[in-house]
Amino acid sequence: MQIALLLGFAAAAAAPLPPHECERSIHGATEVTFPVESDGGTMVGYRVDPSTGPSTTVLVGFPGGQEAVDSLSEIAHAVAAEGLSFIAMAYPGAYHYNADGTLPSFSTLTETADAYFGPVVHKLRAEGSLQVVGVGFALGNRFVRLAEASSDLFDAVIVASAGDSFAGFAPDSPEAILQATYGNESLPESVRFDAWRELYMGSKYRDVEIEGGFARATDKCSATMVPFLSAFYAHAGKNVNDPEYREEWTTVGGETPLLVLAGTEDKFAPVATNGRLYKTMSPDTVTLVEIEGAGHMLNYEAPQLLAKEMKDRKSTRLNSSHVPDLV
Repeated sequence: MQIALLLGFAAAAAAPLPPHECERSIHGATEVTFPVESDGGTMVGYRVDPSTGPSTTVLVGFPGGQEAVDSLSEIAHAVAAEGLSFIAMAYPGAYHYNADGTLPSFSTLTETADAYFGPVVHKLRAEGSLQVVGVGFALGNRFVRLAEASSDLFDAVIVASAGDSFAGFAPDSPEAILQATYGNESLPESVRFDAWRELYMGSKYRDVEIEGGFARATDKCSATMVPFLSAFYAHAGKNVNDPEYREEWTTVGGETPLLVLAGTEDKFAPVATNGRLYKTMSPDTVTLVEIEGAGHMLNYEAPQLLAKEMKDRKSTRLNSSHVPDLV
């Protein structure tokens, strides 16, 4: 949802990054790697399995724009507690993706999605996973849907805090003032954190404790997105109301179930112009679950609720066919 911010870094897209500039980890998780056969590179993720052992269904999660992999720590453990394995993936910019120590560069978003997801899904299936579910948070939801639409990789797609339409905040609006407040380093951290919570979290979940506090909640690393910036720049001029644009961003018209989890108070991906729109566009394939009183940071606000929804809604009717249970 932060395309405007990302475009500011476009000039750096060609420069290789220092090793592990954006590296984070997830406590209690196992680091897993996925080979990229085309260039000898590697994708990196962190896997959390149920206490009973790995499940045959694996949920693969991709974080929001500029978010580090540990932003999915709570949801990874919550999903595992529900009996399903979860792998939180790091963006290529967090590690050296290519074998020669440089980052890849993508010219189209579809190319990005295929390169990002393909190695992960192919290895999981080769290892015996019966079903692989793509889970995208915020900006990560776009890559999940693009990968599914172009390459038919997943058995199901789940997106949270997902949106294609965000016009930004008007100058001097309450939201713009909150944004300026939490970004003002001269203010006390407690004041900045309160502003961040009010902007990103819904009223029902605003007091939820976030492990790591303000530093973790606002941790951003633009380098995670460097390989994608040229593709975003090329895509930025498209009209969200263009039918071709919508088709590129969604799985509508296909047979893959799409579960959309949306906070009713999300200021960055308003459910009225995003989640409800998806449901209208493809009522037979889209299931919309609105989380009352939640905002844009569902991974922090309500990870247990999200995990339960992900497991409970494990079958969906698509036209005349039935999607098997995901466990």
